[in-house]
Amino acid sequence: MGKVILTRGEKCPHCGHRYLRNIAVDAVAVRDGKVVLIKRGNEPQKGFWALPGGLLDWDEDDREAVLRELEEETGLTGKLGRFVGIYSDPKRDTFQRVTIVYEVLVSEEALRASDDALDAKWFSFDKLPRLAADHNRIIEDYKSTG
Repeated sequence: MGKVILTRGEKCPHCGHRYLRNIAVDAVAVRDGKVVLIKRGNEPQKGFWALPGGLLDWDEDDREAVLRELEEETGLTGKLGRFVGIYSDPKRDTFQRVTIVYEVLVSEEALRASDDALDAKWFSFDKLPRLAADHNRIIEDYKSTG
């Protein structure tokens, strides 16, 4: 096997690992005892329900990013609530993203799927579908620290 030179973010053709791990944010967006989920429009796990979120932009902090991602994917705005946690298990998704999670307290606005979300809906915490990556664990952590 010859030497493989990877560019930033490129997947190794032999092992499938990436040259770097991206930092993402996810929102546990809540109102009236419910949480908003989006149906993923992109891989990994396209078609699965998930917390709204995405990658940090250049020159953006995590708190700005979580509010931006929530609005881009759902049309919702809100204010930051509590810090939920950092999730860095390399097995959490195939891209090995590290995610920083915040609660977002949503104001009264119309929910709509946009950007890379196929759908967006409010769910009761006791009637959640199976979620992408480790999002079920994130929600359990959120509920246990409330």
